[in-house]
Amino acid sequence: MIKILTVAQREFTTTVFTRAFLLGLILPPALIVLGIAISVAFSTERAPAVKGSVAIIDRSGQVASTLTAKFTPEALERLYRDDAGEQVSKAVSKAADQASKGPADPVGAVGGQLDAVQAAAAIAGTTPKLTLDVLAAEASVDVEKARLSDWTVDQGGRLMLIVIEPGVVAPKAGGPIETYQVFTAPKLDPRVVAPINRGMVHQAVVDARLRGAGLDPVRIAGLMSLAVPRAAEVTKQGERRGSGAAQFIIPLAFFMLVWISAFSGAGQLLNNTIEEKSNRIMEVLLSAVSPFELMAGKILGQLGSGLVIISVYAAAGVFALVALAYADMITWWQIAWMMVFFIAAYLFIASVFTAIGSAVSDIQEANSLMTPAMLLIMIPMFAVFPIVQNPTGTLAKMLSFMPPFSPFAMIARVGSNQPPAQWVIALSAVFSLAAAVGAVWCASKIFRIGVLLYGKPPNLITLLKWVRMA
Repeated sequence: MIKILTVAQREFTTTVFTRAFLLGLILPPALIVLGIAISVAFSTERAPAVKGSVAIIDRSGQVASTLTAKFTPEALERLYRDDAGEQVSKAVSKAADQASKGPADPVGAVGGQLDAVQAAAAIAGTTPKLTLDVLAAEASVDVEKARLSDWTVDQGGRLMLIVIEPGVVAPKAGGPIETYQVFTAPKLDPRVVAPINRGMVHQAVVDARLRGAGLDPVRIAGLMSLAVPRAAEVTKQGERRGSGAAQFIIPLAFFMLVWISAFSGAGQLLNNTIEEKSNRIMEVLLSAVSPFELMAGKILGQLGSGLVIISVYAAAGVFALVALAYADMITWWQIAWMMVFFIAAYLFIASVFTAIGSAVSDIQEANSLMTPAMLLIMIPMFAVFPIVQNPTGTLAKMLSFMPPFSPFAMIARVGSNQPPAQWVIALSAVFSLAAAVGAVWCASKIFRIGVLLYGKPPNLITLLKWVRMA
């Protein structure tokens, strides 16, 4: 046992007390914060103002006058500002909705929605310089449409044509309700078209219909206007503004903490094992300790580095929740279970990586063996969103008792708003730790044979034979 601890201490100190480890610990969150700050800074930059004219052919004779009265610089500025804010809210809501449904590419989907937020925010405060041209009712639509192709960003020109037929405002009895037509210049920014289309023209047509029915559009608009209040969460500490994202952020944070910490330690173990074997340092070490003692010490040492990573990040997360008055969103027993499942996940992954590292002589040879192992271990990453969305579903329950997926699936359920009973969590922990111990035992068999074997790297079938032979 003393030799195992000695090897573990060496592995721990050579990993943790290095500049590379400290940079790896600090840089990722620092880069995330910097990226968010840069994104916000650039998203507030104003897009170049678009200039041009909006033409309307009003054959109903009831809409153009309303648009002319509303088409003022002040009204346009207010219209585009409100529309940009609405698009930001929709983009954020859609991103949260896609995250909850677990898309095939969650990173790409959420990233796409964040791009939409930035795009909407970029136009905020930049009001297109538009004028309204009311054309004769008998004007040719084809002739007026042809002028749209001459519009350019620099020179301006006609960028939009609206055609309103009589049936749009006064539909015939028993006939279909028509809508107006909108034509735009090629490559025109949709953020310029949409507010005019749905914010001005649409409302002007509706107002004309209401007036035709003998109703007051202003009074009806006032009666239909109602601000939707945001729900307030009631906690033991009092009320606070509700956050629907908390349902997903906390379990995802638990999952990512276990995932990152487990793979960081295990990945370093793989590199160290390959390097020591290729440099023949392993032979010197084996002259003083047994293969099992060497492997156990290396796994234990990197476990310490993983505990440092998860402890630092977990402490930072708890501090942030306390500072934001959201400390009640997690409990001490959730953090305790996170540590237990981290150990189980790390031991299993570290055993696989150590076995592979001992069987090859360089990282290129390891890739052929790492691919099937990584495909198996990556399954929880694809299943985390359905688990977070439905922590009591069949998929979540199945994966909670299927090592090596169980540590990741269960920790996501532990951090959810519907955590399992304590005995269920404990049973999953037993399954996970038992599988981890079995993985360590199998890895020790492979390590004993492969650590001093050079030449052609083995395949998976050969590794399984080594487990039976040793």
